[in-house]
Amino acid sequence: MSFLGGGALLKSQWRNLAWDEKSRFELIETIREYKPLAQVGVQQARLLLLGHVNVGKSSFFNTINSIFRNHVTAQAPVGSPRDQRSITTKMRAYQVRNGREGKDLNFKIVDTMGIEEERRRGFDPTELPYLLDGHVSDNHQFDPSGNISPEMPGFQKLPKLPEKIHCCIFVIDATSVSSLSDELLNKLNDMRTKITGRGIPIIVLMTKIDKACDQTRGDVSLVYKSATIQHLIAQTSSKIGVPVSHVLPVKNYTHEIELDPWVDVLALSALQQMLRFTDNYFDECLVT
Repeated sequence: MSFLGGGALLKSQWRNLAWDEKSRFELIETIREYKPLAQVGVQQARLLLLGHVNVGKSSFFNTINSIFRNHVTAQAPVGSPRDQRSITTKMRAYQVRNGREGKDLNFKIVDTMGIEEERRRGFDPTELPYLLDGHVSDNHQFDPSGNISPEMPGFQKLPKLPEKIHCCIFVIDATSVSSLSDELLNKLNDMRTKITGRGIPIIVLMTKIDKACDQTRGDVSLVYKSATIQHLIAQTSSKIGVPVSHVLPVKNYTHEIELDPWVDVLALSALQQMLRFTDNYFDECLVT
């Protein structure tokens, strides 16, 4: 469903992003070379994806993975628009490699069960602190009724910084920004409080921009000239309670069978910002 159809195109970009092969190459190289600060003792940054069912959390990992594999991949299972329940039922820490047999890159994208409006449905926000603090092992099976406790097998009682979450990403569907329910917003606000209370940075990833704006459907590189996307980002910022600069639009690979350089540039620029925020978190860890 389209949000505002075509919308107006502004004369110049309201965010600076270069759309050329040189920029794409430089973003790839920057992310390939990324390393957490040696002083913090963390080998890989852990980026946690949170969001409603079918907003594109798993698809974002697939998009990033596709870029570094140099072809479209589908490692993480994804749902269809008809799905009302989360396809992801386990906590999965996905590793991105530099090519099929290349070295592991120094970050993991941690996927979670989708959030739902109803109580005892989807991911339970009351369990989020266990994830943030590193108590829960990868491949944990979620239970909407809540099943995390210090007595469960694999519970990490004294997790260290490498096991914790270093940046959180709320994933929001651009086509549903104006219709986010109070129940969902309350859950997101509750999670935001838990996250910021730990000093963990938050980024909001706004997906499906090609469905929200006809201009970006035809050419993703027009995203920062689109008045529709600019409006949606401002609306998302207000509803979620984060600065406008923390809301990043992306278009995931969903129906394509070949890479699109401008899809890559947008996704890579978002990932670069996540890693920059992660470094800010590590800087604070050295101070406290």
